[in-house]
Amino acid sequence: MNLRELEYLAAVDEFKHFRKAAEKCFVSQPTLSGQLKKLETEIGVQLVERTTRNVFLTPIGEEIVKKAGYNFSGSCFD
Repeated sequence: MNLRELEYLAAVDEFKHFRKAAEKCFVSQPTLSGQLKKLETEIGVQLVERTTRNVFLTPIGEEIVKKAGYNFSGSCFD
């Protein structure tokens, strides 16, 4: 996991919405979603729960953001 992926994960946690998180990170929604899916595949753990209406972090995803001490503060890579 790199800093960019952590920021994407934190943005999804903050906004609970892929498009809004992607906008704040200055990437397209498919890029953000794809990077998180790739990360999940690499580490073998689901980090984001996706439903037709909602997106939120799984308990493991929440723990990663919490342990990293990362607070999303408005934008990725200021």
